Amino acid sequence: MEASSVKLIFAIVLLMLSSASHAEYCEARLPDSSSYSGNCIDGLFHGQGKLKWRDGSSYEGRFRKGLIEGQGEYVSAAGWTHKGQFKDGSLNGHGVYSDPSGDHYEGEFKHGQFDGKGTYTSRNGDSCNAEFKAGLMHGKGSCRYPNNTVVNAEWKHGLLSGNGQSLMPNGDVYEGQFNNGYWNGIGTLTFSNGDIYIGEFANGQMHGQGEIKYIDGTRLYGVWKNNEYQEEVLPEGCEVMAI
Repeated sequence: MEASSVKLIFAIVLLMLSSASHAEYCEARLPDSSSYSGNCIDGLFHGQGKLKWRDGSSYEGRFRKGLIEGQGEYVSAAGWTHKGQFKDGSLNGHGVYSDPSGDHYEGEFKHGQFDGKGTYTSRNGDSCNAEFKAGLMHGKGSCRYPNNTVVNAEWKHGLLSGNGQSLMPNGDVYEGQFNNGYWNGIGTLTFSNGDIYIGEFANGQMHGQGEIKYIDGTRLYGVWKNNEYQEEVLPEGCEVMAI
């Protein structure tokens, strides 16, 4: 909801409604073809009411001195909704967002955006319980994806960034660094059969120097590229002894 719309409500009602010192029911049609019905006091929308805009969007809930403020629900012309605690014309505090496509969020809002702790479920089945900032995941969170992969990690501006853990449906477990949404940096990948890779990752794959510790006790040092072993590189301090 635009801030100009909220200001328009405040200014126009002063001109159109008769002044009263006590709450009373009133109806008003504004120059922009929006309309209001509900309680008024001192010539302002105040208390419970409903405001409808020309484009088909509407708000029903509490008003205070001509402004949208308090518990209410906003329904856009496109069908998505904001329901919860409003202040200065937008959700501020605990609220719920949902849209016809299936996206749903419940948690904290600031200036109409996801901001604080909340749970977001997307139309494709992703479900995240996380910290948000300015509408994006930002901070610690836990997500479960449709293929049953679970990620417990840190996000920055909507992308995985920091330290975390991925639990894959096949039993593999990654623990280490994330960047730009992928395993990037140093990490440990424990395979479901017990083998363990410790080393460098890039874009979600073993890439760079690392070591595999096999379940039978043998070890392989070397360089990997896109999950493929390239060449043996002994760790610093190791020497091949001549027979």
